[in-house]
Amino acid sequence: ICKLLYYRPTAPSQLDTQQDTSLKTSHHRQNHHVIHQPIQSGPQSKGHDFIHNKTPVQKPDIVDPKLMSIGFQMMSLKEKKQYIQHKNRLQTVINSGLVPTSSSHDKFDLVIVVQSHRRYQYLDTLFKSMQKARDIGKVLLIVSHDYLLDEMRDVVEKVKFCPVIQIFFPYSTQLYPDVFPGTDPRDCKRDTPKQLAIAKGCLNAQYPDQYGHYREADYTMTKHHWWWKANYQGLVLLLEEDHYVAPDFLTIIKLLEEKRQSQYPTCDFIGLGSYNRHGSYYLLKDKANYVAWASDKNNMGMALNRATFEKIKRCNNHFCKFDDYNWDWTIQSLGRRCFGKPLTTLTMKAPHVFHVGDCTGLHHKGSCKMEDTVTSIERALSANMDYLFPKDVIVTNPNREIRRYPGVLRPNGFGGWGDDRDHKLCMSYIKAE
Repeated sequence: ICKLLYYRPTAPSQLDTQQDTSLKTSHHRQNHHVIHQPIQSGPQSKGHDFIHNKTPVQKPDIVDPKLMSIGFQMMSLKEKKQYIQHKNRLQTVINSGLVPTSSSHDKFDLVIVVQSHRRYQYLDTLFKSMQKARDIGKVLLIVSHDYLLDEMRDVVEKVKFCPVIQIFFPYSTQLYPDVFPGTDPRDCKRDTPKQLAIAKGCLNAQYPDQYGHYREADYTMTKHHWWWKANYQGLVLLLEEDHYVAPDFLTIIKLLEEKRQSQYPTCDFIGLGSYNRHGSYYLLKDKANYVAWASDKNNMGMALNRATFEKIKRCNNHFCKFDDYNWDWTIQSLGRRCFGKPLTTLTMKAPHVFHVGDCTGLHHKGSCKMEDTVTSIERALSANMDYLFPKDVIVTNPNREIRRYPGVLRPNGFGGWGDDRDHKLCMSYIKAE
């Protein structure tokens, strides 16, 4: 139907150790906005066509049709793996009627990739904010899951404002609960001293991180998922389930990309803004900075093109071995350790993307309500509506050469990524291409 995306996950057979069980049945699920046919492969094209992992589409496995219509909670582990493998190969398009068909309009303005886990309320809120954006029907939305949850699937299948494809991270802890890349019962406990771990003979005794701690699967999975899904062609905006976007976010991306192409061709990323929610839109509505990319400031609402991905991919070995379970601190480390100069970003001074996930997640800040955070953001945007949708972007520090690296508390990483098995699995994503 169009040349958008194709992906073939590689699943080592030794990981598939779970016992098969018989297929269960439940209420039949249907979405009449879904086309149940594979996206056909095509040549590598220029512009913003979307291609994920340049591998040919293979004939899908024979899968019991019932597996496509039952709830995830009714599936065995083997059935969940079959579902993921089938869906990743099928690349079903939701809202396929919105896919451009004219030969002169066969490219999307932008591809948006959302990394999701299991916070479906947050994902629903993100989609509601996206729906308000001007020209949202011209983008392709990709939702990359690392957890099979019926509520997550329902939220995605309710989207009506643009074409949507769901892909599924095939190495999640849900799929491998008691074997790597999940937590094997024979693995070393996090705080076990190395000599005691060696004496006990636990599996990863030789591979604590730089702080003497052993891996925690729930933490390592986020970095694995990020790198697995990062292989795209065209301009791609990366979001997460707990983000919220301003109604002009597509306008901002377009203006920043035009500015990058015309004046900053070596810039690595463009960004919708930082974590500062208190910037004055009146004063900063069209202002942007060209700066060194910093994890703690620029990791939200960032967009990259294929050239930047290819640049990062050349440092695959470093990315996959740097002892930090955070993908963003790992990206920042590439500048000093791999490129010999900082990665750069062209980013707005006033925020056009917001983080609403402080109440839950790996780094939650305690007692709060997502609804209160969203209400506060919506009030701020409503009060500043006259200053959204700028006509141009003005770079306030037009220095074209960025030499100074951003500051970092732990130059060698925050740990949690010392296990040799994580390194090898991570590196396999690029090799699989």
